[in-house]
Amino acid sequence: MRILGWVLFAATCVLFALQGLFLAASTFPMTSYEVLVDHVFPLLGIGAIVGAGVGALIVSRYPRNLIGWLFLVGQLGNVIGLAADAFGMLVVQGVVDAPMAGRMAGYLNQVFGTVFTVTVMSVIFMIAPDGQFLSPRWRLAIGVPVAAQALWWAGVVTDPAGVNVPGTVVEQGFRETLAEVLISAGFFATLLSISLGAAALVLRLRRSTGQQRLQLRWISTGAAVLAVTFVVFALGDLIPQGTPWILPEATCLAYIFFSVSVGVAISDIASMTST
Repeated sequence: MRILGWVLFAATCVLFALQGLFLAASTFPMTSYEVLVDHVFPLLGIGAIVGAGVGALIVSRYPRNLIGWLFLVGQLGNVIGLAADAFGMLVVQGVVDAPMAGRMAGYLNQVFGTVFTVTVMSVIFMIAPDGQFLSPRWRLAIGVPVAAQALWWAGVVTDPAGVNVPGTVVEQGFRETLAEVLISAGFFATLLSISLGAAALVLRLRRSTGQQRLQLRWISTGAAVLAVTFVVFALGDLIPQGTPWILPEATCLAYIFFSVSVGVAISDIASMTST
């Protein structure tokens, strides 16, 4: 199990490198808005590596720790989506003549995209740092990120038009309308799930005492900042002028801070338990 954790971490690093190679081969300069903001390169990938690294370190010491595995799976899915998105861009630009591969990359980007990563992160919020829910009632809250992911995937399966080969025309019909409803519902459920996760951490902080309170202060701060920046970033597409560059960068930095704080807290809790 310990070896599997490091294998998943290595796969995350390889896919991040592939994303960089694909972006470098595109027609966009590496310092362009499209690369730095639209694809959030390289900071989003660095955040994924940090998160996967924290997960691998946790699993290597505590193989049964659910949070460590969630970090690993969530960030592996994240970089799969990033690499697929970058490859799909090469097909759109005509750099690579592979329509079928571009279509598959589009599916992978939709399946393992932002929603997948954020729903996994929401579950981590709800059970950090000891892997337990606040109360039996809070177990029901896990249904929100699960529903968000299910709705999103259902929308992708219902309407593959979003990943059609560039240049094709898709008529608006019942399936396309249903897909839009499902995807929109999944998107807003994702925002709700990460907000619930942040709220769970804040409540846990208020109920904690002593050393655990000090640990949770860092974790809850990182979670709150990450939740707020992500929600604002996700809604940034509604801004006519485009997403301000600071939003994706701030979201990635908040995630890195949260990942490190969770890793340190879990190590401290485990060491105190063993003594």
